[in-house]
Amino acid sequence: MDKEMNFTIITEDGQEVMCDVLSFYQDTKTEDVFVLYTDYTLDDNDKFKVYLSQLIEERGEYKLELVNDKERYKELASNAKTLYGQPLKELA
Repeated sequence: MDKEMNFTIITEDGQEVMCDVLSFYQDTKTEDVFVLYTDYTLDDNDKFKVYLSQLIEERGEYKLELVNDKERYKELASNAKTLYGQPLKELA
């Protein structure tokens, strides 16, 4: 990620998508770090979609990882939802 707090992801179909970081969120139980971000696409209510993925550092580089445990994701999204007042999605 660069100083402007944005990054590009590559979707499963090979498309590049520019995303802006909105906030970082740390799980107080595990100390795992999550990133809240948007790609500025709109939902059905014309609000920007906000996503939540785990931020992993490996050898000085960062990657986003899906939260595969549905219950854990629900808990994290519920906690993070208070920041933005809307449901969160996974994009990475």
